[in-house]
Amino acid sequence: MYSYGFKLLLLLVSALSLFPVERAGGQPLQHRFARASNSAEPMNSERVKAQGKRGRRSESARRVKPAAVVKPISLHPDNPHYFLFRGKPTVLITSAEHYGAVLNLEFDYKIYLDTLQKDGLNMTRVFTGAYREPAWDKDQNPLGPRPGQFIAPWARSATPGAAVGGNKFDLDRWDGVYFDRLKAFCRAASERGIVVEVVFFSQMYEDRMWRLSPLHKDNNVNGVGQRSFDWFITLDDPALVKRQEALIRKVVSELKGFDNVFYELCNEPYPPYGPGRKAGTVPVRKWLNHLAGVTAKALAALPARHLIAVQDPSTCDHPAVSVYNFHYANGDDRPEGAWVGAMQGLERYYHLNKPIFFDETETDRPASVVRREAWAFMLSGGAGYNHLDSSFMIDDETGSGKAEWFGKRNDYRDLRRQLSHLKQFIESVDFIRLSRRPGLVRTAPEGVKTYGIADPGRTYLVYLEGKGSGSLTLNAPDGRYRADWISPQTGQTVYSGSAAARDGSLKIDIPAFNEDLALRVRRNAGAAR
Repeated sequence: MYSYGFKLLLLLVSALSLFPVERAGGQPLQHRFARASNSAEPMNSERVKAQGKRGRRSESARRVKPAAVVKPISLHPDNPHYFLFRGKPTVLITSAEHYGAVLNLEFDYKIYLDTLQKDGLNMTRVFTGAYREPAWDKDQNPLGPRPGQFIAPWARSATPGAAVGGNKFDLDRWDGVYFDRLKAFCRAASERGIVVEVVFFSQMYEDRMWRLSPLHKDNNVNGVGQRSFDWFITLDDPALVKRQEALIRKVVSELKGFDNVFYELCNEPYPPYGPGRKAGTVPVRKWLNHLAGVTAKALAALPARHLIAVQDPSTCDHPAVSVYNFHYANGDDRPEGAWVGAMQGLERYYHLNKPIFFDETETDRPASVVRREAWAFMLSGGAGYNHLDSSFMIDDETGSGKAEWFGKRNDYRDLRRQLSHLKQFIESVDFIRLSRRPGLVRTAPEGVKTYGIADPGRTYLVYLEGKGSGSLTLNAPDGRYRADWISPQTGQTVYSGSAAARDGSLKIDIPAFNEDLALRVRRNAGAAR
C-alpha cells in the first residue's frame, strides 16, 4: 500500500494517472468498492518506519486532537446476562442473512441493512471469507458466491488455477478492497443501529467445503492447508494456525474503531463426525483457547476491548470469552462432542452470568414456529436471538420471497415484524432487573407451556405457548398489580386489568388465545412490597 505522502505527491503531480485496482493478471476489479490504489497490502506493513523517514514534526506543530475512545457493545454492569450498547440496556434480536453480505460482491448489503432497520431488528452476523460454500441451488445462497463474485481477506496472486476459481491467493498479502468493504459494511450497520457479529472461522464439515477456502493448498501459492478438513480446527498444522492468527490480528486492527462489533472465534466448532474424523473435543478446545488468547492479546493493544464469543462454554474456557452462543433450540446426545442447543444452554450455563445467545436457528420453517421459539427463548433469560433467514438471497436483499432457496420461496416479512414485537415487549420494561425464573408459574391451563423472567415483586414477563383460556397463577409477593396481555403476532394489547396477590399467589385471568400469548405484569405504583 502506498504511503500517505506518496499519494499526496501523486495528486500534486497531475501528469501521473491514478492506479486502477486490479486482480492478478491485469483484470480490472469491477465493483463499487474499487479504489485508486493497488489492492494488495503487505502483511507486515512498515508504515511507522515510513513516517519516520518523511521526517518528524514537533508535537506542538501537530496539535492533533485525540480521537474519542470507542466504547464497544459490552456486558451490562448491572446484569451481565444482557448487553450495554450506546448507553442503553440491549437485547439483540434479528432475522439475518446467511453470513455472506461482505464476502459476496453481488449482495447489496445496504438494501439488506435498510430492511433490518425498517423491521426493527438490530443485529447481523458475517463470515470473514476463510469459509464459504458452493453456489448452491440456483446460485442464491449469499454464502455461496457466483463465479467471479467472491472476495476474501487475501490478495490474488498472478498464478492461475485456484480450485475456488480465478487466480490463487497470496496469503502474504492482504486485499485492501476486501477490508474497505468489511469496514463499509460495519459503518453502514452502525449508522442503522445494527450490531455486527464478525465470525473469524468455521469448521469445514467436509473436504468439498474445505477445498473452497483460500487457506486450502489448492487455493493459495504459499503451500498452506496441506491436511484434510478435520485438521482445520486443531493446532496440529502450525503453518495453517499461523495464518489463522494473522487473520484475527488483521481484522481486530481494521475494526478497532467500531462500537457495534463483537467477535466469534469459530462457527460450530464441533469435531466432524464419521469414519474419517481425526479431531476430538480436546484438540478443538485447545485450538479455541489458543485463538481466544490471540484475540485477547490483539484487543489488549487497543484502547477499547470488543467482546469475544464462543459456541458453548464446554468448547472453550478462556477467561477472555464473554458471550456464549448456541445453535438450534435443542442439541443431540452423540458421545463425541455432544451438540448443546440454546434452550439447553440456558438450563446448563445461565449461572455463569454471561449472555446466552441463540446465534443460529434451523431455517426454512413456518414463521409461527420460529416466532414461538424466539419468544420462548428470550422469556427464559436469553440475551439474543438470530433466525437464519432464508428469504434474504443474492437476488432478493429485501427478504420478500422473490428468490428461491432449495426450490422454495420464503417470505419472512411478517416474521421479522413479529420478532420486532418481541424486542419491543422486552424493552417496554426495565428488563435489566429481570432474570430467569423457572419456578415463576405456579399453575397454568392444561397443555399450555409457560416461560418467564422477573424482578420479583416488581415486574414479570411471561410467555404462554398453546391455546385456550382460564387462569394463570404466579408466585408473587402480596400487593396489587397491573396485567397486560399482548399478542406476539400483532404486538397489540388484547386485554388489560388489575389483580391482587394474596399469600404469595397472584391469579390472573387469561383471555382466549390460539398459538401464543404474552403477559406483562407490573406492581402498581406506590404499592408496598
